Amino acid sequence: MKGFVKNRWFLILMLLPDFGLVLAANIEPENNAVKVGLSVVKRVQVDYFLLTRGQPLDFKLSTVSDTGAWLRVYTRVWLSKDDKDDERRYVISFLSPDSSQRFALKTSISASTFGPGEQRVGRWRSFFVRIKPGIERFRLVLDSAPRDTVGIRFSFQAPRRWERVSLSGLKKLTLVKENHGSEQLEGIFYQIHSNQPYEFELNGPCWVRMRTRLNFDPTMEGNQAFILKVEKKGMVIERTLRSKKETGMYYKELADVVAGAERRVSFELADGVHKLKVIITGTVARSGAIMVERLIPEKYE
Repeated sequence: MKGFVKNRWFLILMLLPDFGLVLAANIEPENNAVKVGLSVVKRVQVDYFLLTRGQPLDFKLSTVSDTGAWLRVYTRVWLSKDDKDDERRYVISFLSPDSSQRFALKTSISASTFGPGEQRVGRWRSFFVRIKPGIERFRLVLDSAPRDTVGIRFSFQAPRRWERVSLSGLKKLTLVKENHGSEQLEGIFYQIHSNQPYEFELNGPCWVRMRTRLNFDPTMEGNQAFILKVEKKGMVIERTLRSKKETGMYYKELADVVAGAERRVSFELADGVHKLKVIITGTVARSGAIMVERLIPEKYE
């Protein structure tokens, strides 16, 4: 009997890979057991070029359209097994015949991605470069990194667009630019009066970009300073900015003012609902114009 049992189990184990699992009975819970579905992520291999300090990488471009293209450069920095889960910084230069750009990136250790031999790497970070028509080659240079090695891969992909936030209760201002007798739309702003705070809500997580212009009346000349202040619970952002009249820029709704040069302030909001208060102060201008934009962050692994 013992020999028969051994042979029987051997046969079943040999058949299972070919014919799959055959259910011999049903299993049902006798109490109120809770059933949930789990999402199982399959590990895949993604190829990266290795960029090391002192050894630049050269690349050849082909089939770039006559209007140019956006190139997205994905990066993963090599880290030590002893590194703690805090920020690591590295700098990469992008060189082409018509430009030189430097990108400073920061990351932390990835818990789900490893290099060859279980090499610890950072969560991916990326930057965008606009490739102009006629550019056929470019070079990447690693200026600095914790272990002097970074993985690189590419995608022809344009940056995501920022989402414009509607600001209820404020007057809309249509900004236009005179261009050889015609009008060119520059965007929709909102009028905010000086020294009068405006409150609104935003859902995080997201990046916030405040595009601000000072409204110049006929008596204002030269560079004018003003303060843009943003408050929320546990955070105060205050920037002293300078602006001057921008030639040919005006609002359709305000005939008596000239739009000042745009100034921008960006910051990050964590998950949740945030009540923000913004105010323009420290200026003789009676009002300014703001546009609030948000960008939802990508998931880094």
